[in-house]
Amino acid sequence: MTKGRICVLAGASLGGTEKAATIFAAQLAGRGYDVDYLAAPGPRSEFLKLNNVRVIDANKSVSDLYDYIAQRRPDVIHQHVPGYPVPNNLYPVLQRSHPRRPKIIETNIFGRFEDSLSEQFVDFRMFISMASAAQAFRRARIKDIRTQLDRNTVVYYPVAEPSLIDLDVREGFRRDLNIGADEILAVRVGRAGHKWASWECEAYAIARKRSPRLRLFLMEPPGWLAREIAAGRFGTGIIVQKECSDFAWLERLYASADLMIHASDWGESFGYTIAEGMAAGLPVITRSTPWCDNAQVELVKNRETGFVCWSVPELARRLVDFAENRGMRKNMGTAAKNRILRLASPSDELELLEDVILYCTTGSTIGRITSRNTALLRFIGSFARLERTTSDMWRDHPLDFSVATIYAYYRRLRATLGAFVRSWLQPAQ
Repeated sequence: MTKGRICVLAGASLGGTEKAATIFAAQLAGRGYDVDYLAAPGPRSEFLKLNNVRVIDANKSVSDLYDYIAQRRPDVIHQHVPGYPVPNNLYPVLQRSHPRRPKIIETNIFGRFEDSLSEQFVDFRMFISMASAAQAFRRARIKDIRTQLDRNTVVYYPVAEPSLIDLDVREGFRRDLNIGADEILAVRVGRAGHKWASWECEAYAIARKRSPRLRLFLMEPPGWLAREIAAGRFGTGIIVQKECSDFAWLERLYASADLMIHASDWGESFGYTIAEGMAAGLPVITRSTPWCDNAQVELVKNRETGFVCWSVPELARRLVDFAENRGMRKNMGTAAKNRILRLASPSDELELLEDVILYCTTGSTIGRITSRNTALLRFIGSFARLERTTSDMWRDHPLDFSVATIYAYYRRLRATLGAFVRSWLQPAQ
């Protein structure tokens, strides 16, 4: 006898959303749910099958999804969506009559209330970090947040402790990358796309003049940045690697690095690569991006698990600090690991996800949801201050701070105009 049938609508490719969706699907199957995962085959499909999750490519069209729901009759559909309007087969299906409508829960990836059909059909919504939830309410200009918490909460993407690797394996991995035993390796892992800036490379170029032992590893920077690196704009010592689907290799990379630097121009709504680096014991240097997603300032506790910065020169100064201070790297790396494994515990977040399912299917009030939302309200009250808390103060480096602030105002204006244009162009639904 199963606890119920859960249908997951997500992909099975390499992204963080797909990783979280497949982990939760596997965990629910392990808890006794009958789980169907509707996606085209991808790198994560085998993991699902090994964990007794049925992988069905039944979301290619509205009719496909309608037939699946009519035949399989799931109790809950868990969709992973950006929060703004995108093509979605589920809503046309729900607009047609079904003898038994499943409950719809949503993981909202980018902290946005911009899809009117989501508001119409979704029974419960989960944001993937406190910061993303706070930004969702701020973007939507929702003041009375308490009234929204009967159908919204935060369920973090799950972060598991990585496997330990032997010292010999670590040393061999570094040799393969041509990293010397006394060199300090900073890593930035990502996927090609709009999130990249040249900030990490610019900071590295400044810092390496003071700390020649520094090296920088970049995974899948965009073509324009890779060409500038190859042309020598940022000096020497930068390693560029294509995106990797070998998850064990990525674990060895994190375990073989000394620190992480991650300064996306668009920020993070959760930041899986930051979280995985922290889980591996890496201190993190990041940049606050209040003009866009900014969960990195939630994950990285400034001056405890790494440094939150406001400018490229500040990023460079923190690279030098870590390069020259092994004890600092070790202490902050240990604190980073402890923090992320506590903040995004797979078992705790699964418990909360299961509570959301029970709340939607039985109507019973669940204490864990209430506790999480109490913590969310506290976080929202402190979030603006957190976004401004950086490792340097204005008085320390006024020119750096002023230039970065001007850029922040520019990005905020651009984001505001973009949101206005999107709302104006969005067709009526």
